[in-house]
Amino acid sequence: DEYMDEIITNKIYATPGLSGEVVKFFSTVFGQPHEGDILVEEGNEDHHAHVHLKYQVFDDAGRYNYRITDGQLEAIPEEDKPPIPEPGISEEDQYKAFTLLELAQISARQEEQDTVLAAILLNQAQLEV
Repeated sequence: DEYMDEIITNKIYATPGLSGEVVKFFSTVFGQPHEGDILVEEGNEDHHAHVHLKYQVFDDAGRYNYRITDGQLEAIPEEDKPPIPEPGISEEDQYKAFTLLELAQISARQEEQDTVLAAILLNQAQLEV
C-alpha cells in the first residue's frame, strides 16, 4: 500500500460584471468557474475555502471593492469609488419636519388673524371717537 495522499488545492475566482467590477468571489470548494471568471489565487488556507474571510465584494457604503484590469484583480482605490451618498431622512425626522411646518403655518395664520382683528378694533375705535 504505497500511495500518496493527493493534496487538493482550492482556487479563488472572481466574476467581473459588465463594467469590470467584481460582482462575486467564490472558491472551487463551493463552485466551478465559468467563462469570464478570473483566477485570483490558490492555496489551502481557510480563506481559500471561505473566501469572505479575505475578499468582500462591497465596502460598508455598498460600493465595489475590486475590479478586473487586464485580466488581474485590482483593489479599487478610494478616489476611484463614487462618493458615499448622504444618509436619507428617517421617517421620524420627516414627521418632526412636517409637524414643525404645520406649527409654523398655524402660527402664521394666527398672526394674520391677530393683525386683521387689530385693524378691525382700531377702525371701530376711530368710529366711536
